[in-house]
Amino acid sequence: MKKIAFCILLLFGMGCTEEISTKLTVSEQLDPQVSISILDKYFNEITIQQVGEYLNLVPVNIAPETKYTFRITSIDRNIILPEKYAFTSNEKENTAMNRYQEVKCDFPLGEYYAELIQIDGNKGTIISRKSFRVITGAVAKIQNEGIGVNLCKGFFGEKLYACFYNIAEINNCNQTTGGELDFCYADLKEMLKLVETQKSCPTSPPTKECVLDELQKVRCNKEGTDNITDCIENYVSAKLKNETDASCPQEGKEKIDCIMGLAKDANRAELCDPIRNIDSVFVDFCYNEVAIKTGDISLCRGPPKSIGGCRAMVNNDWTECQRITCDMSCPFEDLETQKDYCVEGTGILMRDASICEHVNNSDLKNFCLGLVNQDVLACEKITVSEYRESCKDQVTRPNQH
Repeated sequence: MKKIAFCILLLFGMGCTEEISTKLTVSEQLDPQVSISILDKYFNEITIQQVGEYLNLVPVNIAPETKYTFRITSIDRNIILPEKYAFTSNEKENTAMNRYQEVKCDFPLGEYYAELIQIDGNKGTIISRKSFRVITGAVAKIQNEGIGVNLCKGFFGEKLYACFYNIAEINNCNQTTGGELDFCYADLKEMLKLVETQKSCPTSPPTKECVLDELQKVRCNKEGTDNITDCIENYVSAKLKNETDASCPQEGKEKIDCIMGLAKDANRAELCDPIRNIDSVFVDFCYNEVAIKTGDISLCRGPPKSIGGCRAMVNNDWTECQRITCDMSCPFEDLETQKDYCVEGTGILMRDASICEHVNNSDLKNFCLGLVNQDVLACEKITVSEYRESCKDQVTRPNQH
């Protein structure tokens, strides 16, 4: 093994150390008599350190004249910081006199192991291991000062720290340090005081979006009782529009199709609402598409024929169309006609000719039979020319089905 010897007083304590230039072959044989102390810059024992800060690794009860090194691994034992320096323990078993390694916590947030490795030639043996966690400064403040902890009750381990992180992320405090962190955290405390009184974020752990939504409700309440509903609706509407605009930058029909696909993929009917700003006719259709995909009949909406068709598809029962009742649309389209449209649409979507037979209007029945059976002759029986040509076009169009 090639060795480069040099002396570092402040970084590694008293004495000389060697840089390891050849990769060690590492095995494991833990020694219960030996341990690792993890210390902060003031040499206080710690198990948690903030990202960007330093920690010191010190061997405890290691035999005199033992050559050793350290390395950092993830919890699943992937090497994060490989062994780099070789030390030799002092003749006296005095921890303070043993040389230590300073490590900057510039790796991702999470839990890690510090490992103490005894060196013999090109071989290394892990003789001790200790875990520690790297967190943001904001998470440390939340943990130490208790602000927002009520939102994280019942969580432990990774979920607890994920909860703390989400809370700090509300005001983007995870990205700040030093004096800026103090100001950011002061604002965060005021926000959390408002939200914690609501107790309306039952997620596991509470998400940034949930807390921001609750905070907005609190702010809307402060504006006065006459404006609360409009305030909240405007906030939700703007939030959904921003979300769909980010994923669907297109215009017109392409944007509508994109938003509908987004809503269906996410199983979130509320994402359909921004379609109202483009063409309100498609909002109900979008809701019904999500309802059919999710099986949630409560999402079905629109005129009776649309609601009936949606329920028929959700329940796989065309007779839902027979149970629809009138609403304000009936003066413009009578209930029997709406029932026929509902049955026709359900027959086509289910591709079931037997359902088409229950349509009373002959033109609608033949349109249904034409599309389901791919039968141009059925289309030819339609008396309304525009409807007839549409039927024939859809039947003969290549790759239509």
